[in-house]
Amino acid sequence: MLEATIKYAAIDKLCNGRTLEEKLEYLYKHIPRSSIDPIDDIGLPKVVVTDIKELYSLLCQFVHPSKKQISEYKLQFEKANLGFETHKELNSFNQVLLRTFDVILYIVLYTRGYYVMKDVFNVLSDEPNWKFHKGKHIKTLPNKHKPS
Repeated sequence: MLEATIKYAAIDKLCNGRTLEEKLEYLYKHIPRSSIDPIDDIGLPKVVVTDIKELYSLLCQFVHPSKKQISEYKLQFEKANLGFETHKELNSFNQVLLRTFDVILYIVLYTRGYYVMKDVFNVLSDEPNWKFHKGKHIKTLPNKHKPS
């Protein structure tokens, strides 16, 4: 989801005003597969780009396990614990998911502009317990409707 969000945001910025067909052609010809390199074309603050690159690297560990992770999985298999993640692993993964959703929402709102942001936050002003009001990146966006 993160990779797709980055690519679509980059295409929207780089191909502003072009037709859907032209945007798709740009996607197929100029946007690398399995990469978030287009993040540098979106215009996000440098500190956010750095954080997103670190998050992407962390997420890749779930898709491309290291030798150490595979050894741990093998050990769990030998103990007949295959497929049963520990409480600690699930909590850790949940934190990574929350961080990922915060970043995805940030990218979408940031690249859509102030008026879209304003409308979204206006609607969410009735939801003071919305988890992402306090998200690392979401809370940095302009929002006059922040809950107290």
